[in-house]
Amino acid sequence: MLLGISEYQLAVTLTCASIVGLAGPLAANQLGMRLGRVKTVVVGLILIGLVIQVIATTASPIAYRAGFLFWTATTVFAWTYLMEMAAALDAQGRVVAICGGLLIAAEACGPMLGGALLEWGGRTALPEGVLLFTIITLLTAYPVARRL
Repeated sequence: MLLGISEYQLAVTLTCASIVGLAGPLAANQLGMRLGRVKTVVVGLILIGLVIQVIATTASPIAYRAGFLFWTATTVFAWTYLMEMAAALDAQGRVVAICGGLLIAAEACGPMLGGALLEWGGRTALPEGVLLFTIITLLTAYPVARRL
């Protein structure tokens, strides 16, 4: 609302983002066949970090809405491979179940954490937090992807 985006525009953006999100698994499949697991996971996680940085730092309503459009595709893109890695770690599916639950929890708690970061540290804390979590995720996912 502070960027001048109406409720209708936001609703249309989120609806379109859901449709664009369907491209994520297709892109993951295509890149995975060309680049392999490790590069695909790293590219996916970097794209998520960049898209969330755009959402967190932009003062432009167009960039904000574009960020939300790409956010769904990049997260589904990366999650596809992260879930595949979890399945490769545990054929019985326990790790996949735990990871699936963590992904849903992250979706539910992410906005709350982002709001808390904004409240605690202002507009600069959110981009710094996104960068920190992106680096932590890369540092934990990369060794696992290489090991499989």
